[in-house]
Amino acid sequence: MIVCKKPCTLYDVDLAGLSALTVLGLLTYFAVVVPIRTHWDTYRDLSARQNFSETVLRQTGNQLRKVEADTARLQAAIATLARQVPQPGWLPQFLSRATVLAEGTQLEVFQVIPHATQVVDECLVADIEMSGRGHSLDFIRFLDALGRENPYQSLRQFSITRREESDDGLCDLSWTIRLRMLPAASPGHTEGQL
Repeated sequence: MIVCKKPCTLYDVDLAGLSALTVLGLLTYFAVVVPIRTHWDTYRDLSARQNFSETVLRQTGNQLRKVEADTARLQAAIATLARQVPQPGWLPQFLSRATVLAEGTQLEVFQVIPHATQVVDECLVADIEMSGRGHSLDFIRFLDALGRENPYQSLRQFSITRREESDDGLCDLSWTIRLRMLPAASPGHTEGQL
């Protein structure tokens, strides 16, 4: 049946087909296009989050590698310094070297008395009493040379008494040195000079 003849001939089947196409178009829009747009927005959000997360992950990885490199450098420095710190077995060598330094600075050493090692502030310490004779400036040179050679010792106490019967400026000297040592040998430690 013809519904309209002008400007073009339309049949009722054409109107039914057009209506069906319109309904099909609306269904396609709401069933396909709208969900695709919604999912596309969600996809863009997720994609942006993923890019941000990957950037943060790369930055965190770079920071972690830097921290690991810094940690390795610090551990190597600690190991190197630990090898230089005196061990309990170094005490006889230290006593011998201190005596040689004293004699090298014109001090006459009379007595060297090492005391038993003890634990103080998580390290071993040994107090060494020494006595001798010499000029006070020679004593200062001795302490300077000993301090330069072994920074792990300190002067605990000293006494300088001028000999009244001597006109040559000699003094009776007594002093106590404290040597700090690591409690146990570190791995890979080799004996060395102080």
